[in-house]
Formats: sequence, C-alpha cells, structure tokens
Amino acid sequence: PRVRSASTPMMLPSLVVVLAGSSSTPQRRRLDVLFEVLSRTHGGPSFISRSDLLLLRAAAARRFEAAPREGEEARFTDACEWVMSQLDDPHASFLPPERAEALSSRYHGQLDLGVRTTHEPLESRAKGGWRALRLPPRKAQPQAVRTIVSAVAERSPAALAGLRVGDEVLEVAGKALAASGGPEADALLQAEENERVPMLVRRAGCRAPIHLSLRCALLPPPSVSSRTVRLPARAAASAAPGQPGGRSEGGGHAAVLRIHHFGAGTAAELCSELRKLRARVDGSGSGGGGA
Repeated sequence: PRVRSASTPMMLPSLVVVLAGSSSTPQRRRLDVLFEVLSRTHGGPSFISRSDLLLLRAAAARRFEAAPREGEEARFTDACEWVMSQLDDPHASFLPPERAEALSSRYHGQLDLGVRTTHEPLESRAKGGWRALRLPPRKAQPQAVRTIVSAVAERSPAALAGLRVGDEVLEVAGKALAASGGPEADALLQAEENERVPMLVRRAGCRAPIHLSLRCALLPPPSVSSRTVRLPARAAASAAPGQPGGRSEGGGHAAVLRIHHFGAGTAAELCSELRKLRARVDGSGSGGGGA
C-alpha cells in the first residue's frame, strides 16, 4: 500500500545501523543511501513510520533483485523511481546523476573559467624540404596549433583577470600549448573550485607576453536573454506609431527580452542586454522601424 503523506514531516534518526551489511553491490549500497536520506526527510509518525520505511526498503530490494540482470544502473534507477512513487509526495522525485547535475547547473551555475577557445593549425616553415633532399619522410607528428580565445563570459574569472577575445594562449599552468594540440589544451583549462590557473597570453599590439591568473569559480547561469525579430511593415507601423520610417517596405525590428529567473546579477544583466538590443535594433537596417 502507498505510504500516507503529511504536510509537516517529522525527523527520524538515520537507519544506517539497521541497513548496514545488507548490500552486496555498489547499486545496493546506493539504494541504502537513498533510504538513509528518506529517513531524515520523510521519516516520522506523521509521514512514514519506521516500520513502514523498513517494509518499503525490503520491497525495493526485492524489486531490484527481480529486475533483469542487464544494466545495473537501469535496475537501480527503476528501483529508486518506484520508491519515490510510493511516497505519495508530489514534491519529491528521484533524479539520475546526469539530470541532477544538469538541473543544478541550470539554477546554480557550474564551475568554469569562462573562456572558450578555437585552435588554428600552425603553418610549416619547411614546405617540401624532405622531398627536395630525397630523404625518407619523417614519421607523422601531431599537428601543432595556436590556441585563440574566441569568447569570454561576462563577470567570469577570465573577464576579471583581463583576458580578451583574440588573445593567443601560450601557456596554461606552466605548460606550453603550441605543440599539445586542441584536446589537451581544452583539458588544461578545466579546474577545481577556487583553484588558481596561471596563463601566459600573447596580445596584438603588446611586445611582451602577458601573465594572467584565473581563479576558477561557480558561474551563475544567465538570468536574462534577448533576441531581435523582424516585423512585417504593417506590424512595424502599429508597434511604433508616429515614428518616421515606421511604414517602410522592409518592416521594422522588435526586441524580445526574457528574464528566466531573478538573482543577484539580474539587474546588471538586464542593463547589459538592453544596451545590446539597442545596438542591434539601431544597426539592423536602413529601413527604420520601432523597437
């Protein structure tokens, strides 16, 4: 039978001792962890009694063992989802690790330096030299590349450190990138929270390379997004009554701005997006139109 729910669950001591020693596989041990969490979040006489929680644990174990042996992770996920369905709690659900990570990144952000790069191959300085000397060709070597900064996120560790689009990354954490290739360069740009990542870059107009230090941090997800859409001539005239050029044949442009959620940086993001939208709409064409 389904477990009766209540609006105010009471706490119950963890069932670690009761469930200890009952696991034989990593998935069974993870199932034990689920019930340890449930004993703290849903345990208590007003939600789930201790005896009902133990019965539910035994039923979940039987369901796990009775499932087809192919795919241990799928068996574990099925058992956890079944357990959550028995709680009769619409506000509780089980999320697999990948979905939980995606949800956390969506609302809380993700660890990142805030820099994106592209890789350009370096041209060889001795074209055809081996053929001209009639020597056997050398063994193929990984192609050397230049790592160029293609994007820097606003208010990110890269932006705070002064990194700019177009900079050529020469070294990351003391390791030269010219001969390492693209995948290894991308791996060097991954870091743990609060980890300092020294970087050496070459910038156009600067004679000497520039030393930068980036501190990896949790980048909050953007709370504001925007886009521009082209309006038909009639819609443009009604959207901007009285403005000259509103009835041009090419129509006008409208700015669409969306606030996904509110956070500490929403106001600054809103102002930034409004400036970008104004620049896009003002420079979107010579036909005029309203924004």
